[in-house]
Amino acid sequence: MIDNTYYHYNQPDQVVAPGLKQSLATTITDVPYTAQAQVDKAVYHQGETVTITGHVTSTADGTPTPQVPVKIGVSVGGFDRFFTATTDQSGNFRYIFTPGSSETGTYSVWAIHPDLGDRTVQAQFSIIGMQVSPKVVNVTTTRNKPVDIPVTIKNLSGTELSGLSLVTDSASGITATIINGGDDKLSGSESQTVTFRISPQTSAPDSGYANLTIATAEGLSDKVTANITLVSALPVIRTSPSYIDTGLMRGNQKIVSFTLSNTGIEALSNARIEGPSSTWMSLTIDKNLATSASARARK
Repeated sequence: MIDNTYYHYNQPDQVVAPGLKQSLATTITDVPYTAQAQVDKAVYHQGETVTITGHVTSTADGTPTPQVPVKIGVSVGGFDRFFTATTDQSGNFRYIFTPGSSETGTYSVWAIHPDLGDRTVQAQFSIIGMQVSPKVVNVTTTRNKPVDIPVTIKNLSGTELSGLSLVTDSASGITATIINGGDDKLSGSESQTVTFRISPQTSAPDSGYANLTIATAEGLSDKVTANITLVSALPVIRTSPSYIDTGLMRGNQKIVSFTLSNTGIEALSNARIEGPSSTWMSLTIDKNLATSASARARK
């Protein structure tokens, strides 16, 4: 009960409003037994099931209570889930909790008589997870030309991950290294990006692979796989559009644009445009083009 509410209490412009009163009917239930729950370990990996076990005893004399229902509560982030288990002849119960495949966090567990609404925490556990991106990369390059792949490692839970290790392996003729390993710990929900460098040597075959394996002291592990294709270093000329379809009236002028690009992995040197073949057409740029680096366009 609140007698009154005030605006600008004890000030010259004080305003007094009526108070509030609220009541709630409650009941007291005398239950014949109580339950106690526990989990089989403190930390689980994402996707693992959680085994909840416990024991039920009589409120009268503390003896085990067989063949009775038990209400099990599991809570994370303020979201509660409830399940029912039945005790065996010794008063013990067992329930397999299956979290969602993407769930992580710190969970609370309790077990009570089905008629009660108590939420007293009896056990806790954490679900941890790690996300690595990308998982698979297709790389096309030339020999003796390193390629850097940024790899993001994210801690999906609020529990710190420690002992972060980055191990590389690769096919013959290909060297795989990490050039910025970062910290060996990931705080809760933290992300860090490392650079996975792939260096094909002169002796490398036309195709190969390189792997980066990420692991933590908590037993989490994931891998990045790079599928590598080696090609000769040549320029490749592309035009866009591949043809021009237009028209105009005699005596008028019209400018139509097209883009010339080098989509190869070697510079295009001493490039020259031949034509146009018709005398009444002409270019608005010099026919002799500058050297064009790979993946560069000229309009």
